[in-house]
Amino acid sequence: MERIIAASKWTPDDLRGIVEIPVDAQAQALCDGQVDAVVYAVGNPSSQMLDVLNRCPTTALPLDGPAIRLVAASSALAAMTRLPVEFYPTLPADIPTLGTRAIMVTRADMPDAEVGRLVQATAENSRLLRELHPPLHDVTRETLAPSVGALPLHRAAERYFQRPLL
Repeated sequence: MERIIAASKWTPDDLRGIVEIPVDAQAQALCDGQVDAVVYAVGNPSSQMLDVLNRCPTTALPLDGPAIRLVAASSALAAMTRLPVEFYPTLPADIPTLGTRAIMVTRADMPDAEVGRLVQATAENSRLLRELHPPLHDVTRETLAPSVGALPLHRAAERYFQRPLL
């Protein structure tokens, strides 16, 4: 949230009235009218989001626009994504939002051949991965490729992503 606040150029006066509520009490506070909105920083699909959307008349608001896109573009770990209607059937359509990237981590001394096979299998089976594990709904060969200035890559992953798409 700090990055969003800074990119939006909000002042302390803009944030007056914002309160912190424990995550497990946010849905009830929203449904009871104690707050007008809550922010969930969770992976999707999220049982907390589904719960609040089903429990009382609420909807998800888009997190989009210049400030949000600036946050996504300036972070190796953030990305523009969506809240898919197939995960949240009460939504009228997919909702754009800011999300975090999934990161696969390995030891630097892991053999190149093993890392190469792992990266290739992940990229070539991204459709199956998305079907088996819905939180990976945005994973494609293109989204797997790191952005410039992102986290350091294993040598074998670097070589894989330098290859042209066929």
